[in-house]
Amino acid sequence: MFAACKSSANDTSNYNDNQQQVIDYAPGPVMNLTATATTDTMTVTWEKPVTAPYTSNTVGYDITVNQVIPAMAPDPYNKITIIRDIYIAGTGEDSMLTEASGTLTLDDNGLKFVVVNLIDGTQYEITVCAVNAKGDGEPTTITATTDKIPVADNIPGPVVNLSAAASVDTITITWEAPSDPNVSTILGYGVLIKQKLPDNAVVVNDIYTGNANENGIYTYVASNLKPDTEYEITICAVATKGNGDNTIITTTTSAVNP
Repeated sequence: MFAACKSSANDTSNYNDNQQQVIDYAPGPVMNLTATATTDTMTVTWEKPVTAPYTSNTVGYDITVNQVIPAMAPDPYNKITIIRDIYIAGTGEDSMLTEASGTLTLDDNGLKFVVVNLIDGTQYEITVCAVNAKGDGEPTTITATTDKIPVADNIPGPVVNLSAAASVDTITITWEAPSDPNVSTILGYGVLIKQKLPDNAVVVNDIYTGNANENGIYTYVASNLKPDTEYEITICAVATKGNGDNTIITTTTSAVNP
């Protein structure tokens, strides 16, 4: 195991007994180091160092990943190392990585290391250095932050595509769930139906807990209504955080044929 990213590039012991230059410089820094994060993974990519004169071939890479603790900044010890001294000898099969720490892909076009099991909304410091027979090259360090998992704690918005189809004595109501993905758990839907005349009498006051169909559409049927009568229909999502916004439409039942 090589030491974690300690450069030997300035070492001057690069001559043999006849004072001839030998090829044993440590490699230069890796090129184009980047990190792309999700909520719990980070994909780190880089390219091989530029091959300099008298530098032997790169045989692997050291990777160090630190979790940065902002509350401790600017203390220099504001880091928790989660991956350290990983020596990758050319291929993933020869590496010392485990499924718990990540997976590696190496090819001629570039290099990629995926770190797994990270904490959402957290900053990490990634250091990569190339390794050859002389030792570790100059380290390159970047920081990246994992995405924050949205907290499902919002009151729902209004239902979507509320509509009603009336017959003589029934109204079939359909709607779709609120579009906001970060709402708290929806327990059901409040259904309120009022007869507009003469006094806005409540004829239905219910909580619908049925499931949507395969197209995401909820259906509620109100029956035993009066013919040729206007009704006001109010639907809202009922969630653990509270009731969502009301959506209101009106419709009129059909008249009885003479």
